[in-house]
Amino acid sequence: MWLATEQGFYNILQKELGCYSLRAEHRQDLEDLLQVGGVVAEVHFSRMNALPYGIIIGPQSLLSIMTKLAFVVLYQGQGLGGSEGDLPRYVQRTKVASNSLSKSTLNGVFKSRLLDN
Repeated sequence: MWLATEQGFYNILQKELGCYSLRAEHRQDLEDLLQVGGVVAEVHFSRMNALPYGIIIGPQSLLSIMTKLAFVVLYQGQGLGGSEGDLPRYVQRTKVASNSLSKSTLNGVFKSRLLDN
């Protein structure tokens, strides 16, 4: 599953029953998700993936992270009364400018998914 949020862009796969892989382009994106979800996991790096940073978590950890993402709609600094526990909001333009994941790479990922189906 692909997940695009204010905090980053993620790929979530069920590797086997009860074991999930979350991948992101930026290490900080995963570290923030872990912190917000109250999850402890080691962030790994692999040059072999378009999204080089990854974590492996179980179903309870995934549920904790997804629940937080689903219910947090206010962010600090927006003047909307966000609370201290809200997810941090990033300026995505900065990420896009420094992003090694090119538009052609993303197009290739989505094309290959379409061809597989």
